[in-house]
Amino acid sequence: MEHLLRAKLSWTLIYFYLFLGGKGIISGFCLVMFASADLGGVVANVADSRAGLATISDDGSLILVQLTLDFKPNIPQEAERVVQCNGRVFCLDDERVHRVWLPNEESPGLAMSRAFGDYCLKDFGLISVPQVTRRQITVRDQFIVLASDGSKAWERTS
Repeated sequence: MEHLLRAKLSWTLIYFYLFLGGKGIISGFCLVMFASADLGGVVANVADSRAGLATISDDGSLILVQLTLDFKPNIPQEAERVVQCNGRVFCLDDERVHRVWLPNEESPGLAMSRAFGDYCLKDFGLISVPQVTRRQITVRDQFIVLASDGSKAWERTS
């Protein structure tokens, strides 16, 4: 199943590359995907898009289980990779958001540690390797939510 998702992910990336006209030097995008088969599913995530599973809890209420991790530069292993590649991770004085910076410039200040595009940071620890996880689907599971952080969907859930 993972190989099928990786193939689908590759074609999606080729589509986005062609759609962007080969650009992406200083701009990029995130991606989250869910592929299902039988009673299982595979989730792939890059950057700060999220997948959530709406499921029924023991008390009968509907809850949202987060299936992915936001790849932010302040996660220890993500920050370590960036620093080992001579990139920098820090917050600006007037905000609390950790960002990835070039070694000798105050740019681009990317608020994620994994993304497609943003090629100016590829040699400095930014990667586009997706987190791929498998999830068993049960009769309690109702639906999947896929959303980017720009949608603000996750701020509206509890």
